[in-house]
Amino acid sequence: MLLILCKRSQMNRLIAVASDGSYFVLGYENILKVKAIDNKFTPTNLNKSAGKIKILKLSPNNEWIAWITKEPMELYIQSIQNSEYHLKLCNDKANLGFNEILWSLDNMFLLVISKHSVYIDVIDIKNKTLMKIDGALSGNHNVSLCCFSPDGLYFAATTRSHPAVISVFKTDKWNKLNELKVGSITDVGGMIWCKDSMSILIWQRLLNYHLTLYSLDGRVEHESKKDFISISNISPAHNGRIISVQTDNFQIIIIDLLTWQETAVLQPLPVIINSEDTCVLKESVLFEVENYRFLKATCFELNDSIVDLIPIDKILKTKTSKQEFSACSYFLATYESQLGEVIWIWNIAKKKLHSVIILNEKDSAVRRIMWHHKELHLVVDIGLNKILIWNINNCFVIKAKDNETTVFNSELYLSTIHV
Repeated sequence: MLLILCKRSQMNRLIAVASDGSYFVLGYENILKVKAIDNKFTPTNLNKSAGKIKILKLSPNNEWIAWITKEPMELYIQSIQNSEYHLKLCNDKANLGFNEILWSLDNMFLLVISKHSVYIDVIDIKNKTLMKIDGALSGNHNVSLCCFSPDGLYFAATTRSHPAVISVFKTDKWNKLNELKVGSITDVGGMIWCKDSMSILIWQRLLNYHLTLYSLDGRVEHESKKDFISISNISPAHNGRIISVQTDNFQIIIIDLLTWQETAVLQPLPVIINSEDTCVLKESVLFEVENYRFLKATCFELNDSIVDLIPIDKILKTKTSKQEFSACSYFLATYESQLGEVIWIWNIAKKKLHSVIILNEKDSAVRRIMWHHKELHLVVDIGLNKILIWNINNCFVIKAKDNETTVFNSELYLSTIHV
């Protein structure tokens, strides 16, 4: 097991990790560096860009790297095996500058989303051609919602404007297939594709609980509404059978997508931690390779903690909701910022709470929750250069020594371990 750490001088850096764990790319200021994790991978040199790098993305097959710079606003695409630019695109409309990039699942196209969601550029990687697709309209929250279907054959784009329209495209020639009218939802909170790529689930963001399932031809296949609560977040299980709906009253509603019945309603409780030290450091081993620091397993023992229940109305109103299903879809990890720095792990099959992870150290906070793509192995970014790892038999924290600047996170950890 290896974790990649970075030299102190490379603060404010970006990192992209190959999905096969063979290499990672570091972006710092206007410089990109490729570093091998797997001995079979031979790094190539990447060119410097004119402006500071602000976005960095690898293609799904790990063959291409795309990055966006600011001042000047430019997009670069380069093969990871070739030191020459494959494509460079300048944006002369500074007020509509590049805001996000998204790779197609077949690695053939790169989508460039502009600021304020006014348009989407589609770049054909093989032919080095560019086209603009319509249907990505300006939204009143300046955020465009777009995603590929699981089979990669379709692409859907909408905005948080009212009345909302979902534009669906075929990705072979980028022709518009249909426009789905979403008049009943006044503020789009998000959308996800069903696993069969034939339906899109969309939900309301702020007002009452409202989610609707649309077929690609525009039919409403299912609609669900509740008064006095709203949806914070929705996460689909990997098996495509169920979804988890987090609500603003902290409930977690499990819905069967075949029957549209609520199979469970889970309720975490708010807690405040009295104990200051939950984790006790056991050991850590650091070594260097090419001026980069690597960290072997650093284990913490978890002690029992005393907790106090507190009324929900005394919790600060700033709210962040996170949730993620395990690869087997039997477990669900959830986090509610208003309920303290606590992660709940639910056994969905048994419809009950399995474990609670409590972060007691000062300034620790949940940044991201990720599961291993095969094993029952949860990794949580908790800040302060630390990640927390949980499995059925153990729970420990990995951190760098004091005063070290690290670049490892949950994504990098899961890409470099072999469970």
